[in-house]
Parts: sequence; C-alpha cells; structure tokens
Amino acid sequence: MLNAALFAFAFMATPLAQAEPSPGLPDVSLGSNPYRSVMGVFLAESGTRDLIEIPEGQDFIITAYREGGDLTVLRGETVILPSPPFYRTYVEDGLARMRVEGGATLRIRRTDTWSNSPYYLQGYFVKSGGPDRFVAGETPGGGSHPIWTSEPDRDFIVRTLFVTTSACDFHLDGVSVSHDSFPFDYVGSKALGRGLGAFVISAGSTLTVAHSTPGESCEYFIEGHYVQP
Repeated sequence: MLNAALFAFAFMATPLAQAEPSPGLPDVSLGSNPYRSVMGVFLAESGTRDLIEIPEGQDFIITAYREGGDLTVLRGETVILPSPPFYRTYVEDGLARMRVEGGATLRIRRTDTWSNSPYYLQGYFVKSGGPDRFVAGETPGGGSHPIWTSEPDRDFIVRTLFVTTSACDFHLDGVSVSHDSFPFDYVGSKALGRGLGAFVISAGSTLTVAHSTPGESCEYFIEGHYVQP
C-alpha cells in the first residue's frame, strides 16, 4: 500500500515539476530573464543611441517609456514613436504593450541641444509573431486619411486610441464612429485612454480620421491586438 501511495503521489506531482511560466508572464524561455530596462540622458547634446538589440525570432514589448520631451524612438532607422510625445501620459503610466518586431535595434534619437534630456524605457522579450500591434503618427493636413486597416482574415481589438484635439472625426468603412473626437479625444482615465478598450475593427475594415478644419492634421495613437484564429 505504501508503494502504491508513493506512486500515486509521484504521478499527481509530475505536472507540477514541469517548468511553466507564472500567470501573466510573457511566453518566453525560462532559461533567461526576458525583462530589460534602459535609462540614460543626453547632456545638452544631440545624436542617436542604441538601446536594445532585438534578435531574430523574438519581439520586444515596450511597457513604459518616459523622456525629456524631445526624443524619437526608432526601430533601426524607422520612427515608431515620434516627437513631441503626445502619447506621453499613456506610456509613462506603464499601460503600454507596444510590440517591436525583432531583427533590428531599438534606438533613441535627439536633435535638440538646448538642455538635458533624460529617458527611461522598459519592457520584455517574447516569441516573434505575437498579436499585439501599435502605431503613432500624424495625418497629412486636409482630407480623410486611413490610419488602420485590419488584416483580411482576422479582427483587430483596439485597446487604446486617442487623438490630441477634439476636432478629429473617425469613420469605420465610411460609417461615423465618433462625435467629433469623442470618445477618442484625450488621454485620461477613460477606457480607450487607459488600455482597457475593446473597440473592434473587423477583418479587412479600415479606420479613417479627418480634421474638421481644412488643412489641419490629427496626431493619433493606436494600440491593440489581433484576435487569434
């Protein structure tokens, strides 16, 4: 009976002995620490600095970013977070899940030299090809401009979407989805300014935005994830 009990205990304990990530942690190998953080300062100087090398086969998720107000974040030579940082409140609060594709270096660039400019960035590595996406940009002045088109075979769930002015109006496949910029008009405690939204852009659909004043532009930030098939 004792041997049988020991066998039963060993059988029940086997799944617990297998290494599994804790709930909420990224899906990465337990053989290395996936988290990274970088802090630095431009001392009255301009230039470009390499922050994190993202290898092939992995992506990097930025969870928080704070800077002196005049820095641009790049993937290689491509701007992914422009300056000035209209998205500042959101990313400073650690609410972000901004996925940066691997096979390139995450960098930071400054063009001003009038004062000091500190910066801090944190995040973690994941396997490549995850569902998270983001884009930050500014529309050309005048007219209606597409700012997001979902992939043809899966829906995109917008967690965060905001613009810097109340004069920008949104349409989804030509149908109005806002009252001026409401509910996407500022960063704050509301769901779509705090990464808690669930606004659906259906597979193949296009979200456009237009400024109500001819010739004026709209600065926008979108973050969310694709629904896995």
